[in-house]
Amino acid sequence: MTDFKNFSESAIKIIPLAQEESHRLGHNFIGREQLLTGLLATDNGAARLLKAAGVTLEAARAEVEKIIGRGSGFLAVEIPFTPNAKRALEEAIDLARESRMYVEPEHILLAIANSPPGFALRVLENLSVSVSALKEAILTQLSSLSQQQSLQPDTEFESPTKIMPSIPSVDRNAPTMVDIVALPQEDGRWVAQARAGGTRLEHPSFRSIGYGSSDFEAIAVALEGMARMYRDYKA
Repeated sequence: MTDFKNFSESAIKIIPLAQEESHRLGHNFIGREQLLTGLLATDNGAARLLKAAGVTLEAARAEVEKIIGRGSGFLAVEIPFTPNAKRALEEAIDLARESRMYVEPEHILLAIANSPPGFALRVLENLSVSVSALKEAILTQLSSLSQQQSLQPDTEFESPTKIMPSIPSVDRNAPTMVDIVALPQEDGRWVAQARAGGTRLEHPSFRSIGYGSSDFEAIAVALEGMARMYRDYKA
């Protein structure tokens, strides 16, 4: 967490909460929809704005589950941000930089609201939220916050591209190879790591971890997780 040096304490809390939201539904990625529910999972300015718009944590969670469903339940060694979530966090940093502010939960929410159509915006739309009105409310609140804090002109902002893991971009037309490694564990179970690669895949380390009572079961779980992640975020 120390790498998020320009995030306020409230904003830093959103990251592990978003991870918990992902794990709650058995998924192995953090998308903008998990950032949205993560914002609602604690008391902060963005959560209060969402609640004023009629969005509760319970309602948002229900909509997220309706839209993306439940995952396989396996846990990866690292849980990555989707490219869209990473871009939202990058925009939040840019928004804060422009105002010489620390990154606040409101910046993250504004970045989500500014995002192209996706699962998070669909959650808001399904809950009858006017995104344009929400943006105005966020900007008003940020204007008030900017008068309370101002960073020094020489403050350096850490680029999230250096500190946040993400699912690598994949060319859907590129031939893809999958290597599987399954290893027996001391408790009698097997753990499998699926590694995707290809001639046009720049980051072959994209992986999911599967656990099972046999090597075949572990491999099946790992592949199921990869297939779900590709289907949901690379289509």
